[in-house]
Amino acid sequence: EVTVVPALAQLCMRITQSSSPCRLRYKTVVVAWGVFDRFSEELKKHVHADEWVFVDHHHAHATYGWLSSPFYHQDRSHNTTVVLSYDGAGNDGTLRTFTGKAGSPTLTPLGQPRRMHSLGYAYDAAASFVRDLAWGEPYGSKPPCPHTSLNQFACSQALPGSFMAFAAIGHFRDEWRRGAELFFKRGLWHQELWPSPHGGFCDLVDSGVRGGPPYTPGCHNHYFSCNGTDEEQSRKLDRDFAATAQRAFENVILEEMHRRIALLHDARATVTSLVIVG
Repeated sequence: EVTVVPALAQLCMRITQSSSPCRLRYKTVVVAWGVFDRFSEELKKHVHADEWVFVDHHHAHATYGWLSSPFYHQDRSHNTTVVLSYDGAGNDGTLRTFTGKAGSPTLTPLGQPRRMHSLGYAYDAAASFVRDLAWGEPYGSKPPCPHTSLNQFACSQALPGSFMAFAAIGHFRDEWRRGAELFFKRGLWHQELWPSPHGGFCDLVDSGVRGGPPYTPGCHNHYFSCNGTDEEQSRKLDRDFAATAQRAFENVILEEMHRRIALLHDARATVTSLVIVG
């Protein structure tokens, strides 16, 4: 009701060049399964279609990325492209990999779907920890994307991208690398792996305020804080946390890719390219 229905109405207005909301009847609707099967049933209440086709969530992501990539259009069918799809979660897990050959729309699954611990949700949670990014003014006064806000969904969708950009103005801290990788790999936070440059440790502090992005229960009301810091120092360390988390996340993704590429048993397969979607 909040996102899909208005979007469909706008699409209809654009196609029909109508000045008022309208509804289209579609010949075929393709649905990429999400975490909640009931979504498709709700969708059918608002979308009229002759045929409904249901596809796996990550397979849909991967296919779109593959067919949109330059590697699909190359005239080198002997080369192999590995396609990785990850996000929060779908009906076929939280992460999947496939292989593709140039010119062929068919993707071949590589390895088993990852079903435990979502890298996408972990990244969402990390983005919500940074007070200097989205916790408002005065500094760190409220959790980002409160549930009471009308634009909560749009805010929660934009926050991870903002976090990625925010990471560019920070500095990677190698002493935090292991802690960040543990958080992304296992969803665990060990204070000892987050030493504060001003003495003591850095931790996740419960703000005591409920709200924030969905799908990160127990995390979105926490913020990153280091011992022995004033506000200016804390803002700087917020940026360094983002930069370190971003580097660690990229390392975790690359580790996953190397592990899955090693599953290729065909000695003649030459992995020449990589597509990441989600």
